Amino acid sequence: QILDTIVYFLANLISGLPKVIAAEAMFVVQCVINFFIPSSGGIFMVAGPALGQAALDLGLETNKFLISFTAGETISNIIQPFWAIPLLGIAGLKMKDIMGYCIVFFVVLTAIFFGTWAIMW
Repeated sequence: QILDTIVYFLANLISGLPKVIAAEAMFVVQCVINFFIPSSGGIFMVAGPALGQAALDLGLETNKFLISFTAGETISNIIQPFWAIPLLGIAGLKMKDIMGYCIVFFVVLTAIFFGTWAIMW
């Protein structure tokens, strides 16, 4: 219930933003939620209805909502350790060995997303 309250609060914040900024805000919200729920399906079950309604209230096209929703969840997986656990074991590395690269890659992909979104709009 706590997470539902947080998502509802964030969705209300987004619904008060201009359309141009709302998609970027959804991206950021998804990045934050992904730290608490590392499952794509779980994220959509928790945040999808509230953020989807916020997008509809703003008049944001469904495809733009889904792109920002999915990009936020997918790109933030780069700094989540779950995908790397088997690879680290195989390579004999520790998380601290790759985390710097992951953060740089996350920042670069986020910049690419925002740049592409600016062109798309």
